[in-house]
Amino acid sequence: MGLIKIYATSWLPYGIEHTRDMSVYGSATADPSYLFHYLMSFPYRLLEFLAVPFDTIVVLLRLLNIGMFVGAMVVFRKALISAGISRLITHVSLALFSLIPIAPVLAGQVNYDNLALLFVALSLLLTIRITNSLRETGTVPAAAFWLVVIVILFGMPTKYAFIPIAAALVLWLVFTLLKTRRKIPFKQHARRLITDTHALSTKSRLFLAAGLIAGTFFSAHYVTNFVQYGSPIPSCEKVFDTQACLAYGPWRRDFRLEAERPASFVPLPFAGYLTRYWVPDMGFRLTFAVAGPTNGYQTKKPLSFLYPMLMVVGSIGVVVLLAMAWRLRDQPLVWILLLASLLYLGTLAVKLYGSYVATTQPVAINGRYLLPLLPIAAAVIMYAIQRLFQRRNLQVVGPIVAAIAIIVVLITGGGIGTYVIQAEPHWFFPGWGQDSHQFLQTIFSLFVIK
Repeated sequence: MGLIKIYATSWLPYGIEHTRDMSVYGSATADPSYLFHYLMSFPYRLLEFLAVPFDTIVVLLRLLNIGMFVGAMVVFRKALISAGISRLITHVSLALFSLIPIAPVLAGQVNYDNLALLFVALSLLLTIRITNSLRETGTVPAAAFWLVVIVILFGMPTKYAFIPIAAALVLWLVFTLLKTRRKIPFKQHARRLITDTHALSTKSRLFLAAGLIAGTFFSAHYVTNFVQYGSPIPSCEKVFDTQACLAYGPWRRDFRLEAERPASFVPLPFAGYLTRYWVPDMGFRLTFAVAGPTNGYQTKKPLSFLYPMLMVVGSIGVVVLLAMAWRLRDQPLVWILLLASLLYLGTLAVKLYGSYVATTQPVAINGRYLLPLLPIAAAVIMYAIQRLFQRRNLQVVGPIVAAIAIIVVLITGGGIGTYVIQAEPHWFFPGWGQDSHQFLQTIFSLFVIK
């Protein structure tokens, strides 16, 4: 909300003068992951102009974020079905994704991850449509091609972590084009793309041109940052001085940990860091609960069965997927997931490992970082298990396992159950709010494995 207020002071996202009080938000408007805050500043300006109370503004902006999250779910559904995933697997995987405790909580926050998730879903859908067209007709659909370029240009300034996922989608499309090069050379694809673009209606061409111009304009923040600060993604100390940056919590934490780093500290090797900290902590932070500022954001442990169930089921699923990957080579989502995991999760893990080496602590491991890939991962893993069962003539097992998983998750309230059980009374409205919380806490507690 603080960044949204800053962007609400200007009609353009560039040229906003930095003041020391902005350092509480890190590099502030020099952060290239800014588009969400800039766009959200417009409904904020309107609501403030209408004299809407601030608390109500926050609630209304949260509703917009819920809309982005729900929109992403709808687009993911279209993408999975377009890729040849059955409706049963698609719906079960999205249901399980929506019931991961951190997912509904993220959806209800004013947070740029919600818009980034929508851009990931849109770019995936367009990539699948281009892939299907190349396989069926050998042509690149002009509208889908330019739209995926526009979505990538808008996704990059929304969250820079979107870039590795976009790179994975681009690599997949290049690979798909290479497979067709014997029948259709690249030059022929390019000529056909230009011809098909000209064949679009005037309104469509104007819309695509406006999208490309706007996307380039917003993405140029990486270039302006490099020119001004010597880095496309400048850290706080490149924008403000050290004393000012101490107001920014994550920067202050890392600065103090680095200053206190003992000379005798020997970091674990990368593989040891992954198994000791990264993987288990990511799983934990998908299923835990967290309090608010009144409790200093106190961490609440996940339900006693939920975290181990996620880790066991996830590990089995990954093993099955890797074992079946070559047999599933006809399914584009398999290779898109593997490419995206290699680039996105690999980049993330390496970056966080660097922070661990510098600070001696496994900092900044957040489960929400996994959410952009989880809808794809859930669907692909269930698809791999289904194909494995078909090979073993055990087709009936898949629906039974899926039904049991859904029933267990629903009985315990899914993601909401974690917060209901672990919540504290003052989180709720006095009277009916606290009474209903006490009632639901009693009900959900009956299904928690002690």
